[in-house]
Amino acid sequence: MGRFASLRLSTKLSLLVAVFMVGLLAISGASWHTLGRVKVNGPVYRDIIQGKDVIADVLPPPKYVIESYLLVLLMVEEEDKSKLVSYIERGKKLRSEYEERQAFWVEDLASGRLKDYMVAQSYRPAMEFYEIRDRELVPALLAGDSARAKALAHGKLLDRYEDHRAAIDEVVRLATAQNLAHEKAATELVSSSSSMLLALAGLIVALVLWIAWLIVRSLVTRLQRSSVALMSTATQIAATSKEQQATVTGYSASTTQIAAAVKEISATSQELQSTLEQVSGVASNAASLAENGRAGLEEMDGTMRQLSGATGSISSKLAVIREKASDINLVVTTITKVADQTNLLSVNAAIEAEKAGEYGLGFLVVAREIRRLADQSAVATLDIEQMVRHMQAAVSAGVMEMDKFTEQVRHGVEAVGNINQQLGQIIEQVQELNGRIESLNEGMRSQSQGASQISDAMTQLTDGARQTAASLKEFNSATESLRDVVSGLREELSTTSHAGA
Repeated sequence: MGRFASLRLSTKLSLLVAVFMVGLLAISGASWHTLGRVKVNGPVYRDIIQGKDVIADVLPPPKYVIESYLLVLLMVEEEDKSKLVSYIERGKKLRSEYEERQAFWVEDLASGRLKDYMVAQSYRPAMEFYEIRDRELVPALLAGDSARAKALAHGKLLDRYEDHRAAIDEVVRLATAQNLAHEKAATELVSSSSSMLLALAGLIVALVLWIAWLIVRSLVTRLQRSSVALMSTATQIAATSKEQQATVTGYSASTTQIAAAVKEISATSQELQSTLEQVSGVASNAASLAENGRAGLEEMDGTMRQLSGATGSISSKLAVIREKASDINLVVTTITKVADQTNLLSVNAAIEAEKAGEYGLGFLVVAREIRRLADQSAVATLDIEQMVRHMQAAVSAGVMEMDKFTEQVRHGVEAVGNINQQLGQIIEQVQELNGRIESLNEGMRSQSQGASQISDAMTQLTDGARQTAASLKEFNSATESLRDVVSGLREELSTTSHAGA
């Protein structure tokens, strides 16, 4: 490696061109060798064709019905029903394979005589063969008519097989001729391509040599011009690096001050976050207390509604009592009238008893007793009437008082409902405030984390500034080394220019 580094620039470039040329020749040789192996009639091509020929010699092709015809000959001679059924199934599979390959060749083959014989001339007798086999031969065999089956096998089926075989022979002849033509064209193409490859390789070699000479000449000229500018640039870089070193030193002090300020911000954010957490707890407790109060008011509202219903029920019952008292008044009036009539009748009865004299004494006693009872009934009805009037007055007063109480209960229910609604609004506002406090708390948490990250970043930035200052010192040393290298390069270019001239 040290010996290579001591070589002149022109020698290094010449060595590079030589390595490129050797690589190009190696690639061309490998391409030539590979092309020779895979070309038509080459070793790889012959191996592929040989494998296909082996398969073609061993396995009967699906497009040639010879296996189907041999299967027919086995079927007409077979006496075992189970084997006969297996032959029939095998025949159906061969027909299916034939039709599958027919569909393939219809789409794949180009138009021409080969396609006509492959998909038309050989297809018609083959399909007639299969139709006769499936419609006539198989039913005859299944019915046990071996004579008719043998007649079909050696008659119609043999004729269709011969027609099919003649078409297949023509297909083989046409395909062989086409393959020979293709192989000849491929051989000519490989030969022309090989010649073109050799010519192109020679042209590329000459062109590379010429371009390499131009590049060396241009490169030496440009390097001579650039070495002066490079020397000036190296001087300017050295001065700039010294200025940057001073700037980085001041920047390191600024980043230290910023890091301290960020730490103070982080501590303040943490204190504010703690305060917000306490406020959030108080708001949560207030919401909980308001919710409990709301639940108590809802229970009170239910009780007030039940009380309102009970007072309504009492009012209705008092109204019924008042109606019953009115009915009692009617009854009392009726009794009073009856008592008056009875008293009148007793007086009339007493008069008539007085008139009867001795004979009316007993009836007079009864009349006096009836009058006494009538008087007592009148007095009792007066008492009852007085009591009913007092009861009606009391019931009326009770109904009025119950109406007033019902109205007060209704106002109480409305007041409880209003208070409940206001508490619901208070709960919603407290919950909303709690959510806002949580959002603010999350923001302060993020701010605290951001401040911590900024503090870490500023610490890293301070370390980076120190490292940059150290790197600038090393860069100054490297700049000095670069100036020495440029001086040596100018001398080497001068030597190379004189040698090229």
